[in-house]
Amino acid sequence: MILEIFPASDGDCLLLSCGDGPRTNILIDGGRSDGYALLKPRLDRIAEAGERLDLLVLSHIDADHIEGLLELVEDTERKVQISEVWFNGFDQLKRIESFGFKHADRFSKALARSGLPINVSFGGGAIEVPSQGELPTRELPNDVKVTLLSPDRKRLNRLSDEWDDWRQPESIPEKVEVEVPSGLESLGRGPIGRIDVDALADGKETIDRDTANGSSIAFIVEHHGKRALMAADAHPDLLVSSLRRLVPDGETRYRIDLMKVSHHGSKSNTNRSLASVMDCSRFAISTDGSRHGHPDPESLAKLIKFGAKASKTIYFNYSSAKTTPWDSPKLKEDWDYSCVFPQAGETALNVEI
Repeated sequence: MILEIFPASDGDCLLLSCGDGPRTNILIDGGRSDGYALLKPRLDRIAEAGERLDLLVLSHIDADHIEGLLELVEDTERKVQISEVWFNGFDQLKRIESFGFKHADRFSKALARSGLPINVSFGGGAIEVPSQGELPTRELPNDVKVTLLSPDRKRLNRLSDEWDDWRQPESIPEKVEVEVPSGLESLGRGPIGRIDVDALADGKETIDRDTANGSSIAFIVEHHGKRALMAADAHPDLLVSSLRRLVPDGETRYRIDLMKVSHHGSKSNTNRSLASVMDCSRFAISTDGSRHGHPDPESLAKLIKFGAKASKTIYFNYSSAKTTPWDSPKLKEDWDYSCVFPQAGETALNVEI
């Protein structure tokens, strides 16, 4: 498996390819709209190789994940074929008993015009994890297995209720992202200073309660014994409870070969329980930190301290004031980890799993 982490500003745009050819290709999110110009040539090459997107996943409706996919679905010159789309849109949510509702409704309409199959692996309804029993799994070409970890019914119901409210004539205002003028830094966006891994890892924890993030479609992709966890912006408590259902009897951790860290490394989406339930030593962070100052040092400290007892590697798709301090030779020696950044001239950071 190869994971390509595209530069997507503060968002995610991830292409996971499995097999030797024709490969199975999974596109997860599209980042901001201006990132589509970098993604499109890669998708064209997939089409030219006689391959397709076997699965396109919009993990959730926040702008930093959906905008680029809007560009893709509305592109009248798109060459690549798409076998299936996973997306919990308004119509899918009604089949169960930033807010990006405006973008999400537009995405739903674009999908309808395109005729692309939506959630057919789930009978056309919502994609969700049951409260008990086995986690849902789906098979893709080349013996690729996808295991769903998030979302659950409770979180989808919250999203559905808020989406209903937004559609009312006197709806709640849509969350608006405000650009920070050049030269000004919002709280948490500046350099992180001296890093004390113990203090950061052992500090007080917070849990993400954002409705859109909680609705994230998160899953494990498995191919030839290798596993990649695509965590989107999922809530850590649900990731933990789902992963615990996979831990073999007599063991305390579930092996993951690479984790795309949830919510760009926000401290509210990575906690000690999540780091401790995974036998994982490789972590990917997708963000330039431009809007919210991610990744938070607390998240990285927890993964380093409480993750698998092995040498770790952290992959950053941007060099920033929040990522380059972790490349300190002393820190890396003291805590036995390494950092990987994009090389000059690379469009995407490629990670072989």
